[in-house]
Order: sequence, then structure tokens, then C-alpha cells
Amino acid sequence: MASKIIVHGGWLNEAFFIWGERSPTSRFDQIVNFQYPFLYSPFELKLLLFRKDQASFFGTFIETDKAIIDVPIDSRMYSSLAGEITVYQAQSSMEQYSFPLEGLVLSVDSLAEYIPLFESWNDEKELYLAPDFKAWLSVYKQIQDCIKIGSFSPKGSGEWQLDHFPYDQWLQYLPMSGKAIRANTSYIQHEQATILTEEMFHLIVNKIADAFIRSLLNDSVTDAFNNWKTTVSSDWTPLVNKLFEKGTAEKSESTSVFQQQTGVLQMKPFKSGLALKEPNSKEGKWKVSLCMVDRKRPSMMIEMDQLERGEHPWRENPIAQLKIDLKKAQNTLDILKPLRLSSPTLSLTAEDAYELFTTSDELLKQLGFHLIVPKWMRENKKPRVNLIMKQPERGGAVSEPLLDWQSVASFTYDIALGNQKINKQEFEEYVNGQRPFLYSNGEWTAWDKSLADKLLQYLDRVENETSFLDAWRLDQTNEANNELELDIDWDVSWGESLTTALKELYTTSPDLVPIPEKLTGTLRPYQHEGLSWLVHLRRSGFGGCLADDMGLGKSIQTIAYILYVIEAQKEAQENHAPFLLICPTSLLYNWVNECQQFAPSIRVFVHHGPSRLSAADIDSKRWDLVITTYQLSVRDSELLQQVSWNGLLLDEAQHIKNIETKQRRIIKGINAIHRIALTGTPIENRLRELWSLLDVLNPNYLGSYQSFQSNFMRPIERDQDDEQLIKLQKLIHPLILRRKKSDKSLQLGLPKKKEKVHHVHLSLEQAGLYQAVVDDIVGKLDEVSSLERRALILKSLTKLKQICNHPAHFLKDRVLDDHESGKWDSFISLVSSLHEKKEKVLIFSQYKEMGMLITQTLENKFKKQVPFLHGSLTRMKRQEAIKAFQEQSDVPFFVLSLKAGGVGLNLTAATNVIHYDRWWNPAVENQATDRAYRIGQTKDVTVHKLITTGTLEERIDQMLVKKQALADHILAAGEQQITELTNDEILELIQLRN
Repeated sequence: MASKIIVHGGWLNEAFFIWGERSPTSRFDQIVNFQYPFLYSPFELKLLLFRKDQASFFGTFIETDKAIIDVPIDSRMYSSLAGEITVYQAQSSMEQYSFPLEGLVLSVDSLAEYIPLFESWNDEKELYLAPDFKAWLSVYKQIQDCIKIGSFSPKGSGEWQLDHFPYDQWLQYLPMSGKAIRANTSYIQHEQATILTEEMFHLIVNKIADAFIRSLLNDSVTDAFNNWKTTVSSDWTPLVNKLFEKGTAEKSESTSVFQQQTGVLQMKPFKSGLALKEPNSKEGKWKVSLCMVDRKRPSMMIEMDQLERGEHPWRENPIAQLKIDLKKAQNTLDILKPLRLSSPTLSLTAEDAYELFTTSDELLKQLGFHLIVPKWMRENKKPRVNLIMKQPERGGAVSEPLLDWQSVASFTYDIALGNQKINKQEFEEYVNGQRPFLYSNGEWTAWDKSLADKLLQYLDRVENETSFLDAWRLDQTNEANNELELDIDWDVSWGESLTTALKELYTTSPDLVPIPEKLTGTLRPYQHEGLSWLVHLRRSGFGGCLADDMGLGKSIQTIAYILYVIEAQKEAQENHAPFLLICPTSLLYNWVNECQQFAPSIRVFVHHGPSRLSAADIDSKRWDLVITTYQLSVRDSELLQQVSWNGLLLDEAQHIKNIETKQRRIIKGINAIHRIALTGTPIENRLRELWSLLDVLNPNYLGSYQSFQSNFMRPIERDQDDEQLIKLQKLIHPLILRRKKSDKSLQLGLPKKKEKVHHVHLSLEQAGLYQAVVDDIVGKLDEVSSLERRALILKSLTKLKQICNHPAHFLKDRVLDDHESGKWDSFISLVSSLHEKKEKVLIFSQYKEMGMLITQTLENKFKKQVPFLHGSLTRMKRQEAIKAFQEQSDVPFFVLSLKAGGVGLNLTAATNVIHYDRWWNPAVENQATDRAYRIGQTKDVTVHKLITTGTLEERIDQMLVKKQALADHILAAGEQQITELTNDEILELIQLRN
């Protein structure tokens, strides 16, 4: 014994705790302060005990932990199997002392596989197994024996338990040292010994048994378990599956009910029941009666008087079982104590009946009762709230809005549950009276009191702060359910005239309004519909976006709308401020010209340059239309925000797509009776642009940006949530009118548009420059800050695109002949072929420098004037360039910068469009193309796109195809901004491919 290592066992938290001690070999060995005096090193102990265990890498992976042991002492003397020692730190009156320990811990799940190893330690000469270790080993063997004879069963918590295990006997059998281990704490000494209790021992034994049984399920008895599972009702399958998995079920069931339902316990053919019957009047009493029901056919109910007469279908008399179940229920629920077998019916208030059958129902079921309630209580009727809006009276011109949607709404409501409908007063009485059941029109209805209370609080709150727009949004989306966490149908009843106006919103062919008499142009049928749509939109009080394809005549439809409103107001003898039209600088005089052409009666003032309105005449009735630019709308914001304009018209409204800009914020703050946006691209890249646009037209229509992000952007862009997409489409459908030139119903008679992609190759010089830039950016990406990283990426992408264009463009060297470019050679070949055919060509580049190189080369090669339109040209020079190309046959080419020449121009003389380099946005390219492919074009148009194979340009083309398809569905791809891509994604985008 003196030289042997003594192995002890105990239980620490949820693990078997093994520790060792050994007699000291000299009197100095035991002098270690603040630890068990004879403790054997846990590190050496695990290497010794598990030296034959390959699974733990011969003890290396066995975990250790600290604990405390409470030991008996007598006059400061402590005796153990390893020897005696005086505990000088102890007081002489102490009968116990607590020592820190450190030992090995084995989880419950690993015990089963280690029991054979534990038994083998009996044969190790250098080991002595202490009585506490042997006792715990005997407990484990006893647990295994119980499992072998089938003395175990499943619990309602999804765990296994032992049946008929003698817990108290085994607890007494364990030596004190096997029960005196406890968790380590900062304060070690206890006044009383901490001994393993019967409750703790019960838990430990069943945790061990559960782990042992699960190890068998994963091994030798899997088939038997699966066979048993097939006999179990599908309602109980999730809980049965939990018996196979580790852990417990989220929701526990009654163990007895679970065992009965799964066939573990044999069930009697009958079951105790409690039946609830409603009164025939609002103030009557509710009745609860004892009964028995057939287990297989619960609809067969036998009442108490029948049972007493023996009138039941079962061989065994069920009254004895009813008596047992009633006693259990009465011990738990005081409300049932008046019930007797001799007096089986109990009168209750509605509140007590509700409490018993809704709050205590699960408890009664666990106690063995089947609950019988009226059919209406089992019906899950979805509430429907109907808000009845009180529309304010508004007179005036037929063109004027019927409603200010931003104003606070006035409404009452009624609520329907199934076929029952109650008004506001009845609902308030029901909730305030705290009644659990609703009685109306001779019928009872059940409704959760807490849910009804929550709904009333919501309705009371919104009654004084909900705008008409909030009510509209609620009608469209049921969004209040998110706040309430309830499933409720919401309806809104609008006034008759407003209902008629709103119906017009939901058709792209509303009732046609008369074409203004002073319109000098002719409207096509679809343009007449567009005018009518704008008028009905104004009448219903909503701003909208006319999003027809470029070239379908958004301008003439808008001018006709202005005329219609002015004429209607004059007829009603109303005076209003002018309309305010904001557009890009390049389109100022396009609008002036179109107004002169189609509506010379409109009095137009151009607020630009030196001739700008002053504060004194800003609200003058001398003008019908004031036209200004986006830049001036910011500079003169104070002036423009003084007026309540007859209407705010935003041309090329993509200028307000960025929600962070000052320009958008100022334009949103301009007051106007009605707001209209004109753009062929209401969404270019992402859904945030759609929110930005519609929020200016109808503030708060789509909610705050944060709520729009969570409700629509993330679900649609990231998760492809079709349900939210449909909900968004439903919301925006009335406010966006979109017609495409490809729509056959428009009967435009446009010629064909063909697209031709020219795949070109890099020259050797281009390939070398391209790879050098790629290598440079890859080397720097990990070395720069996030801000520097964005700048580096954008700068590098520009370099790569310039290299694809021409080395001279990248090197800022105007001597083209000193360099080679595959794209340039293909371009020259293409324009030469088109020139021979005497076809006119538009050539777009996003770079002014490249445009200049193209212009100079074409003029030198063909000895003809080649106009170049870019942002630095004056208005007069722009008009001269456009006129020369449109009217002069000897001007075959027109070079345009994508940004300056991509919008607002009519260049139908061209039959070919060349995109020399590619932009990230398909809408921008389409706008540029539609300078030629628009109404008035009589010849087929061919679009040429030059793409350098294996480079960034090829990846841009793939992105554009995807983005165009998604934008067509008012859905963005959710791609990150280019600068936010990961390093690997950047490399995938730019790397050169064979």
C-alpha cells in the first residue's frame, strides 16, 4: 500500500471525478500548502491510468479539473489510506476540513466505453482501487444490469430513465469519500460537510443511464428502436426522435401520457373527461361536468348518470379510474374541489371557465383528463379589422386632389370574428370588461383577452396619429401585424369618390380624360392613357413616376398634363402658383422648345443664368411653368421652398436616387400640390434607389429607409423572398407607369433594333500593361487601410479599362500609331465599313480623353467634320453639334461622352450606335442607345458593343446582363459595391484570362 497509487472516485458536476493519492516517501513530500496533502499529480495519474488507451492518445487528451473534498478530522489530525497528518491550519474545535483537489474528469457520454478499462485497473500491481472508486464502479454495473433486463423507459422530456432502481440503498453503500467531492470555490471551508443528496444521486444515475442507452441506440439496437418508432403516432415522432439525439426536448410532456401514447404503458379503453357547456344568455352560468370518454373514439361521451346505471361499453367499470383522476386534479386545482361523483356538475363564471380550459388545459391533460368544449371554442377565427375612413369634404377643380394623404386620418372601425361583427363601442366594452368570451347576436365567440387588449391599445394609439397614408399602407401590406405580432386581416373603407379614384390607380388604362384643347400636338393612344393616368394620380392625391422607355414621349404627356390642370383650374376660377420643372442643364431648352411646339399657350420662365426669379416675383401669377436645373435647386433652395407649387416635375429623376445627397433632401423639401418624376430607369442598380425616388414623390409611403431595408431590401436582394417581392410590387404598382418600346400593344411601328457584340483581343503591349496593373493591385490590397483600399480599387479599375481602350489612352500619349490595340483596330475596321455604306453612327465613350482621340482620328482619316459632345460644351455649341449631325449628310459620325450625351437628345439620323467602352449600369447604356432608337426612327438600328476578351470588360458585360434582367422585375441583384468586394472577388473580376 505504501508504494501504491490509491485511485479514488467521486462525482463532480456532470462528470466522473478520478483522483489519486500516495503515501509520502519522505517527511518533506507532504508539505504543500493549500492542497490535499497526499495528492498524486493528476498529469502523471492520467498518463499512468490511460497508458493503454489509444482513443485518448494514451491519456494525453483526458481533461483535468479542480475540486474540493470535505474530510473528517479529530484534534486537527486527518487520517487517510495514504497516511496521517496534522492540519495546522485547522482550529482544534473543527470536525471537518476542506482540501483543494485536482483530478481527472470523464464526461457522462464517455463512461460506457471506459468501464472495461476501470475494471482492468484491479489487476495493475502499482494501483490500489479505493472503496469509493469500487463503489461507483458497482453503481455503473448495476445501471448496466437494469438496462440489460429492460428496466428502463422513456420520459416526456425526451430522455431515458431507470425503473425501480434502489437509489437509497446504493447511496448508503457509497463511502463518505465518494460523496464528499464538490465544485471548486474561492471560499473553501464550509461549516458543514457537503454530501451527495438522494435527489442529486437520482439525477446522476439517470444521466448515466440515459448516456448508456443512447450509446446502445447508436450501436446494437438501432433497428429495434426504428421499428418501435414506426408504430408511434406522427404527433409524438419529434419527441421519440429526441430519445435518439443528445439533449432534452424544448417542451416536456407528461411522462405517463407520453408512455401511454407510445405504447410503453398499456392504456385502459376509457379516459376521464371534463365537459364545458355555455349558457344561453350573456349573464348565465357556465357548467363543467364529469364524464368518461372512449379512448379510441373521444366523441363517445358517457355522462355520470349513465355510468352509475352501468350504461357504458367497457368491460371494466371506469368509475374507479375517474375517482383517482379527480382526486389528482383536485389536489392541484382548487377550483375543482367542489366536484363530487355524487355531484358531478359545477357552475362557474365565464372568467373561471376560460381560465380552467385555456390556462390549465395542459395540466389537466397531463393528469389524464380529456377536455370537451363547445365547437366554437375550437375554431380559430382570424379577426378582420375594417377601418372606416371619414373623408374630408374638398371642392374645387376636377383636377385637384381629393385628399391630403399626409394629414391625420379620422376613422371609426368594426371588427369581425367569423360571421360575428361588432362595432367600436361593443369592442371597447368587451375589452374593458375583461370578459373572456364575446356574446353577440345570440352566439358565443372565444378570443384571447390579451390579444384583444393589445389590439385595442393599438387602435386607440393610432386613432390620433395615423395619417391617411399610414392607413393606405396598412390596407396594402397588413404591416401592423409585424408590430402587434398578431395575425389579423386589415381592410380600409374609403369614401365613394376616393374609392373610384383609387380604382383608377390600379389600371394602366384608366378612364380617359379629355385632351386639352390648347395642345397642338397629337397624342398616341398610349400617350392619352399616360395623360389620364397622371390626372387620376393627381386626383387621388399621390405622386407618381412616369417610367416609359426613352423615346416614348414622356415630355408631351407631361405637357398635356400641365395644360389639363391649368384649364381645369381656370374653369373652376382657381388661382395657383406655377408648376416647377427641374431637369439637367443640358435639357433646359429642350423643354422650352417642346413647350413652344406642343403648348405655346403655357407661359414658361427659365430660372437659369442671370435671368432668375427674385423673392419678390417667385410667387407671381405671370408664369404657368418655371424651369430650372438640379444645381440651381440646391443653390436657390430657400427661394424655391417659399412657394407651394402647382406641381413639382422632376425630369431624369435618377438625379435623386442617392438618399444621402443634399440635392435630394432639398428637393424633397419643396412644397407642391402634386409631384411627378420622369425617368426611364426608376431603378438602376438597387432597391434603395426606388425607395429614394418614391420617398420624394410620396414622403413615408414606403416607410422609413431603415424599415424598408428590413422589410424589403434584405429579404428581396439577399434572400430572394418572393412573398416580400410581391408585396412591394403591389405597393408600387399604382405609382409607376412603365411602358416599353417592345410592347406590341403600343403599336409604335418602330423598326428593329439589333445588338452585335464584337469580341476583340488585347495586343501584346496591352496584355503586358494589363497584367502589370493587376499584379500591382494584388500586392497592395492587404497593405492599405479601408479608405485607401477603395481609392486603390477605383483607380486600378479605371487604368484597366483605359488599357483595354488603347495604350495611348492609359499612357496619356496622343501618338496612336506608336502603340497597338486590338479594340482600336476592330473599331477602325467597323467605322470604315459603316462609312462605305453611308450609314450614320453614334459613338459613346465614358472618357472625354478617349472621345477626343476618336474624334481626331476620324476627322483625319475621313476628312470630314466629326462633332464631339461632352460636358464642357456651351448650350449653343451643343445645339450646333446636334443640328449638324441630324441635318447634314456629310457628318457621318457623332462622338458623345456617355454622361453628357446619354440623355435628352433626339438623334434619329443615326442607324448605328457604338459603345466603345462599357459602363457598370445597363440603364445608362440603354439611355444612350435610345438617342437613336426612339419614336421618329424609320430605319433599323444596330447597336455595337466592343468587349475585350478575357478582361474586366467581359465580366462587366456578364454583370450588365444580370442586372438588366433583375431591374426589369424591379429587383436588384444585391451585389456589393465594387469597392466592397473581397480580395478574392476583386481578383476574379480583373484577372487576365486566356
